[in-house]
Amino acid sequence: ASHNSTVTPTRSLDSEVPVDGEFSDLTIEYASIVLKMYVNVGLGLGGIVANLINCVIFYTMGLSDGVSQNFLILSVSDGVVAAAYMVNFISYILLHSVFTADSANLETLLKVFNWSMGLIYLCQTISYITTTVIAIVRCCCVTMPLRVKRVWTVRRQLVTIVVSSLCVNLVNVVCLSLMG
Repeated sequence: ASHNSTVTPTRSLDSEVPVDGEFSDLTIEYASIVLKMYVNVGLGLGGIVANLINCVIFYTMGLSDGVSQNFLILSVSDGVVAAAYMVNFISYILLHSVFTADSANLETLLKVFNWSMGLIYLCQTISYITTTVIAIVRCCCVTMPLRVKRVWTVRRQLVTIVVSSLCVNLVNVVCLSLMG
């Protein structure tokens, strides 16, 4: 099929074998379902487990060090993102494979899908800001190695992450709510 062709409607597995360019569209549709059902959910579960292990490790290392603190924040936010993605994938599968338009659970499932997308966006913002603070501190270690511990204390790093994340997420929430 060319890049201008449209995707054929969903068919059941027992329908007629498609001809010509329809086969590739149907193959892509089934491959997409398999990826969303197995690969994405598996990756989400793996992300949750990996970030839980990271959280335990960084918490046991102690939060008195800025690096441990920042990596703990990063692990928590990435773990929430992985969990939200997994919920999002499962709700997507249910929306497109199980429930019909007249289903009583459809509205609730749509809310779960949309809230998980919002949670992903908000937690990714925290991850981006935490990663930026880690990079800034590392750059300061190179440019001012004797003063970096006094300039970027553990508390200042935490305040920078929290205040920046709150401000950016507040702006994002306001903009999204104004968009409807």
